[in-house]
Amino acid sequence: MFENTATKKVIDVSVGISSSTPVYPGDPVPDIKKVFCLPDDGASVSSISMGSHTGTHIDAPSHILEDGKAVDNLSLDKLVGNAFVVDLSDVSETIKKSDLENIFNKLDLADNMDILLIKTQNSNLWNDFSTVGMESMISLDRSAGEWIVERGFKTVGIDGFSVDVEPDLEVHRLLLENEINIIECLNFNGVSDGIYSFVCLPIKMEGCDGSPARAILINNP
Repeated sequence: MFENTATKKVIDVSVGISSSTPVYPGDPVPDIKKVFCLPDDGASVSSISMGSHTGTHIDAPSHILEDGKAVDNLSLDKLVGNAFVVDLSDVSETIKKSDLENIFNKLDLADNMDILLIKTQNSNLWNDFSTVGMESMISLDRSAGEWIVERGFKTVGIDGFSVDVEPDLEVHRLLLENEINIIECLNFNGVSDGIYSFVCLPIKMEGCDGSPARAILINNP
């Protein structure tokens, strides 16, 4: 029998993709053009050109690991499950291990909490794309990455361009080497901290280093 979902609230935490969507400095700018138009051609069809890390996206291990898995080979079960949204909007600089510990020491979370989603001041920037820049984004330092590995999370998501504060991508490497999925450019505007069901699935782009994704939270009253 199907479960009654009428009382559940689905929250879209994805960043939309358009020609004005900001991208990581140097990445391809998205370009969406009409190829066929409904009045003249009987159907509408568009061409889409963009980088594999545009908008809300999942980083595959092959993004930085030479022998890493491509995005179409990721275990999807790690991208669906119970998630905790932690609100670190009060952190104005790099997120450290102590910031995460201070939150979690106050909580009694179940052992099956596999997905960590980090809300920061970054989410405010998605309200006005003109203000989005790499220099404005809050990221994680290595100590935060090590804490995530120690806690045994399978997936971590953040609302900025990158989990890394430094261009050497050491936090990316640490997480991906430990088979922890990375989701970037989430938008937690209007989302309260707490426990949710979470779904974030990449486009099945064969052999690719990442993919845009649609991410949702499901609030179970």
